Amino acid sequence: MKFLLVTAFSLFTILNIHGQIKFDVAFRVGNSLTSEEDYNRSFSYTSRSQIDDDRYTETQITSNVDYQTSYTRRGRMELEASVIFPLGKGLHLKTGLGLGYQEISFEDNVVESQTIIGSVDTLFGMFNTSVGNPNFKPCQYENSFSDVLVPNDNSKIWSLLVPLEFEYDVISKLAIRAGGYIETPIVTEHNTHYVGVDIIEELEDVRLCRYRLTTNNLTNGANFNDLVYGYTLGAAFRIGNHIGVEVMYRHGSSGTYNSNDSSFFSLNSVSSEFKNKSIMIGLNYKFGEHAGHEDATENLEDLH
Repeated sequence: MKFLLVTAFSLFTILNIHGQIKFDVAFRVGNSLTSEEDYNRSFSYTSRSQIDDDRYTETQITSNVDYQTSYTRRGRMELEASVIFPLGKGLHLKTGLGLGYQEISFEDNVVESQTIIGSVDTLFGMFNTSVGNPNFKPCQYENSFSDVLVPNDNSKIWSLLVPLEFEYDVISKLAIRAGGYIETPIVTEHNTHYVGVDIIEELEDVRLCRYRLTTNNLTNGANFNDLVYGYTLGAAFRIGNHIGVEVMYRHGSSGTYNSNDSSFFSLNSVSSEFKNKSIMIGLNYKFGEHAGHEDATENLEDLH
């Protein structure tokens, strides 16, 4: 008998809590505040120079280069469906699943570089034993290298977003939020641009050539981080029984790109991480009747 009473009470509690659970859908648009990032790269290589017919020098060189990445397009859009669980008077836990879209356009500029000369050795022999191509013909260009406009490298990213936020009602229509999020890319596109050469015609001594814009399009997502995380601050104001407006700030704690592989980027975009810091505004729609969070949790407190 006691077991039946406990079971009945438990079911009654679950049903009452379930009655307080809310669902909403939100759509947000905004722009990232991240406009610049600084980083450093170090390159080591060997330089050889022929002194005379049977001697040459071999020098170990290290270059330290400071870069600054400038972002020119960094818009963001989100569509999110959420479940809101009551925790106490005015306090809720909000989670769900969202779809995010981000556009990023950027270029890298050298701020400062430093060359460090290591060991210098004098060796005997000829270091350059390569034989030139006897059929080589120089190019005669019909346009100028500067005629080709090279746009900034750019990315387009579709990602899944999972938020986990606490929401508290300051007043009946105004709620504030704080929490975190994780997201993972599902569809990515990265475009690098550079100047290529087309051979138009082969003449007896020269080739007629043309400079052209070349784009390398990568869609395998290998150079994007699989997991991006950060924290969220926001506020929502209800203007009707179902409709509300919201403002949200997302601060990325990890980078969008996996910057370990610099070959992913072209010469004008060596490597960048892009830690996203976005401000967004949007609308949300709450399903069911909205009686205010304080009223909605009275029954939950009575159960205790």
